[in-house]
Parts: sequence; structure tokens; C-alpha cells
Amino acid sequence: MAIVPIAATSKRGFGWVWLACLATLVVLLPGLTLGILNHYDSAEVAWVDALYGRKEVVAARTAAGDHARLMIIGGSGALFGVDGELIEKKLGWPTINFATHGGLGAEYLLDRPKRILRRGDVALLCMEYGLWPQPGGAINQVAWPYFSTYDKSYFRQLGPVRALRALYSVPLGEYWDSFHGWLTWARDREHQLKDIATYYTANMSPNGDIRAFWPAKHAFTAASGYIYPSRQFESSSHLVDFSRWAKEHGVRVLWTWPNVMRPETPQKQAMDQPPPESIEFLNALGFEIVGTPAEPSYPRECYFDTEYHTQPYCRRVRTEHLIHRLRPALGLAPVAVDPAKGLYVIAQGDHQLTDGNLFADRPDVGVKYLVNHPPDHPDAITPQQVVELARQGVPIYFDEQAAGDLLRSADLQSREIAHETVSLNQWLGRYNHHLILLVRSDGKPVTGPVDALPAKVQSALASNGPLVAAFGTGPYADLLKIDQNPKQAILRKKLSQLVSDSGPAMFIELISGDEKTAARISYRNLYNHKPGLFVLAIDPQEGVVSAIANFDPAAMATLWTMRQVIAPS
Repeated sequence: MAIVPIAATSKRGFGWVWLACLATLVVLLPGLTLGILNHYDSAEVAWVDALYGRKEVVAARTAAGDHARLMIIGGSGALFGVDGELIEKKLGWPTINFATHGGLGAEYLLDRPKRILRRGDVALLCMEYGLWPQPGGAINQVAWPYFSTYDKSYFRQLGPVRALRALYSVPLGEYWDSFHGWLTWARDREHQLKDIATYYTANMSPNGDIRAFWPAKHAFTAASGYIYPSRQFESSSHLVDFSRWAKEHGVRVLWTWPNVMRPETPQKQAMDQPPPESIEFLNALGFEIVGTPAEPSYPRECYFDTEYHTQPYCRRVRTEHLIHRLRPALGLAPVAVDPAKGLYVIAQGDHQLTDGNLFADRPDVGVKYLVNHPPDHPDAITPQQVVELARQGVPIYFDEQAAGDLLRSADLQSREIAHETVSLNQWLGRYNHHLILLVRSDGKPVTGPVDALPAKVQSALASNGPLVAAFGTGPYADLLKIDQNPKQAILRKKLSQLVSDSGPAMFIELISGDEKTAARISYRNLYNHKPGLFVLAIDPQEGVVSAIANFDPAAMATLWTMRQVIAPS
């Protein structure tokens, strides 16, 4: 056999082929990276994606009307600290809380709303102080894994130079992490909810606010002072870009200061007096400033895990101040709070917004939160101070058991002045495109009228024993799942399995039995341990719990009560 000499092969040809392969790889690397790169195994970016997914459904619904909309823009400080539903109900303006996560950085937080805002809308910027010292051109620690996983189209917004620089500089370790991310994606989405159950998208309001209560506060470092936006910060260039875009697209921009924990150390400069240079900068951008930095600044007790995340009662009083400031900015007649007209007090607990405590037709009623120690904020009030106001003839209102307990500690009595009671049939009529979940906690039959329910559910409610059920209304009317078991009834399903839709991730677990009763939504137990029927309405499009109610054996539920303090003699 003849052996071909090595010298007979073409060294030059091999070299050209090798260089061509290398060049091809270099050219294709950005595209390959874009296709491979992901962080599906990150609970934090899954949380951000869940937020944007639900908020865009909210925005799509508000787009149907011809009224200008108010869009709240910011990080998690505004997400937890500004109540868009309260603003809408008290001012009549369709309001979208589009705030998400401050870790995305000012650039992304200001760019994403441009896809939703339309001519005539009003943008309310409520941006955290910590956003401004960040480098202007840097991609933030949450923005990169988020848009490289869930919003790859954003690379076009970066421009070719920044996008290519980012894609060519991906560390090799990130490709290995992406392999684990694809494994996570291949399993399913719902299991990630266990990791993000602390931050819980299923309790979002119809306006995009997070409804959350954390009885246990976590350790966190408070801000030592306020960092106001200024031309000297590179990241403030994103404000300039947003201002230019807003003017070109007919969007008004309001600026309000973020709710933040009040610094615990003395400040060199008064909290309500930003540097003149900052005010001049914001005015030059055409932003209309609403309020002062001092108004949304509260003591540590009002926050739960960061200096920006307010407890529900603090969110309420903070938003009440903002509403009064927004009235003239939105062309509404200003209304001053008149202490003599009434005061609504809230306990430091799980405050819930209801039709009974809105006082939408009485905007002059003030709102304060109760404390059992000397108050260190103008919005705080003690039971003893309530006693003095009641003696002066000021009407004092409350609707929470925790508030009633505190007031009784000061020997204050009260009387019920209003309530709302509905039948199960009436309640169901309010939720005409929903998934209805039902858990019976005491095993007793329902004797009241329930003819609005599916026939099989009616029959099940007429008998004794553990019972769980899931059925739909409107477009989901064909859905029906029932489990009755003498020992324990159970239903465990993904939302997508129940409604045959690839919508928001949600895991549902209902348990009814003598030893255990639970209603877990995305791994959080919402069951409130009251006897009777525990019923939830879920909006499958948004993936949120729209309402919760407890019905007695007569199929009746009291949704809210309002009480007034009786003036002491």
C-alpha cells in the first residue's frame, strides 16, 4: 500500500479552513450566546417576569378606555409602597402600578414602560434613591439575567455596540449556568414558585399593587441619607432620555419622592429640602414635582425587609398623602383633610382595602396608624390620643380587630355603623371570568340558596363531610373538579392544568378534613381558620387571587364592617 507523504497535504489549505472556522465562530458567537443564555433557575428573575406578565395584562385592560391613565414607575419601593387601586378609586383615574424591582436599574425601569404608555397618559416616577449613584452605562445585577432570559428583544435597545460588547464578554461559567437553567425550564415553571413564595404575585391587586403582610420583620440596613438625582450622576442621563421620549410622545411626567425608612442618624440637611440643584434639574426636564421627601419617610417599624418595603398600614397612609398631592396635578379640586370631619385609624397588621374603608366620597377624612408607644411620626397615633379626639367630638372609625383591641385597651367602646353582607349567589355574580375554589372546613351542609353554583357542587354542599371543589365562570364555565372523601378531600393542580391555558404560573392545593384544612396558592396557605365555606375567586388571565370570602351554612358572608368609637363620658 502506498503511503501518502505528509508533505503532500496542504498546510496552507488547512490554515485557511481553520481561520475560516474561527472567524465563523466569532461571527456567530453573539447569536449562539443569545440563544443559549438564560437564568431560568433564578427565582429572583422569575419573580420579575411574573410581575411584568401580570402588570401587562392590567395595562391591556386599561387600554380599552379613552381616559388618560396614570402609570406608577419605579422599583419595589413603589411596588410595595404605593397603592394604585386606592388612587384609582379615590380619584377616578385608571391607574397602573408598573413598578417592579430596583435591581433592574434606572435604565430598564424607565425604558420598559414606554411599551405601554400612550399619548395623553401621565407617568408618575417614584424611583429609589439608591438608583442614582449607579454607573450610567452599566447593566445592572438583575437586569442582565432578566432580559437575557425573558426579554431578549431588549438587546436591540442597547444598540449594536453595547449589545455586542455584552455578548462577547459573557464568562464561560455563565454558559454552564445556562445548562442548569434549561434543565429548570424543561421541568416546569410552577416549581419556581416555592422559591419566590416570600414575594407573592398571586396577591396582586387589579391595578398591579402587591398585597402583602409580613408580621415578622427582617434585619436590614437603613439608608444613612438621601441621594437626590443630579446632573453629576451618570445614571441621571436615563431621566434625560425619558424626558425627551415623553415630550415626543405626549406623556406628562410627575415626580414623587420614594417611600423610604427615615434615617436614624441626624442629617446635615433637612429631609424636605432637596438641594436646589436637584430641583432645578427635575424642573428642567419638565417633571412636575409632587410632595416632599419627608412625607413618605417613616420609622423603621413601618418596613419589613428593606428600607423601601412598607407594611400595608404604612402603604395606606403614605398613599393617602400622595392622593391629596395628586388632585391638583391631575386637574381635580384640592381637598384639605379636616380632623373635625373624621379620622380612620389602622392597626399595624394586615390592612385590607375594602369598599367600606375607602371614604372616596369623604376625601377630608384623615388616616393614621395606631401605636402603643409614644408616636414618632405625624401619621402615628396612640389609643390615648384617640380618647382625647373622641372627647372633642371627632368621629373615629376603624374596621380591623387589631385596631379594636388596641382601642379597648384604652377603655374605648364602639358601635357598628355599616357593613356589607352578601349571599354566595350574589358574590359569584361579581366574578364572571374566574376560577372559583371552594374548601369546606367544618363538614356541615349548606342550607341557604346556592343555585348559581353548578348542579354537582350544589349536591355536594347539601351533604356532610370534607369537600373541595374548583369550577369556572364565563369562559371557564366548562371547568368542574370535585373531591369528597369521608377522611380528607384533596385537589392539587397547576392553574394551566385546570384552565387548559399556558397563562401565569400558579400551583393550587385544596385540603378539607378533620385533621387538616388548607388552601394553598403558589405554596402559600391562605386559609383563615374560620368555620364554614372558604371560597376564593382567581383571575386566570392575571394569575391573581381576586377575592376571598367565608360563607356560613346559610350561604351568607360579611365582607366588611365599619365601626365608630363611642365618645367617652
